[in-house]
Amino acid sequence: MNVNVEDISSIKKKVSIEIPEDQVIKEVESFYKDLGKKAKIKGFRPGKVPRNILERHFKDYVKAEVIQKLIQETYPTALSETQLQPVANPMIDPGDLESGKPFQYSATVEVKPEIKLEQYVGLNIEGKKEEAKDEEVEERLKNLQDLHANLKTIQEARPSRMEISSSLIMRRGWTESHWRRGRPSILPSRLGAAASFQPLKRS
Repeated sequence: MNVNVEDISSIKKKVSIEIPEDQVIKEVESFYKDLGKKAKIKGFRPGKVPRNILERHFKDYVKAEVIQKLIQETYPTALSETQLQPVANPMIDPGDLESGKPFQYSATVEVKPEIKLEQYVGLNIEGKKEEAKDEEVEERLKNLQDLHANLKTIQEARPSRMEISSSLIMRRGWTESHWRRGRPSILPSRLGAAASFQPLKRS
């Protein structure tokens, strides 16, 4: 078997393969022999069909099958001999199978590009140092806290308190002048408890 490699580009190669005539004849004869045992043609008993009758009925079929088998058997060997390592399936040009001649076909394959590193020892590479700002750190920590936070139900009863600003409440009995002169104060109040306010006398 003869194998030739043609460079189409740095990543594409064309592999031309030629299979000797004797190997082709051997495959054809073997296929017709197996076919003669199975073929059913009217007027002939199984296994007794003459070769010329088989060729008349199955010539194209035999040619296609032999081509496929020859390619399957020789393509891996060709890659091994040329030490090519394709990265994708090949594009096969099967050629033609002619009686009394070697069988030739080609396969176009894509391979990894050859990368050569030169003068990389001793190179100085300047790195850029980034410093995180305080607000960025705080924001990141808060995001982590929110990410890992868990909600839990509190079983025991706990008193709740809140503060209500008197500036938001107009007490009963206050006049407008009282409200203007009054100073807002913080009144503690318990949730759920009834609030009572003593009315002030008018002045």
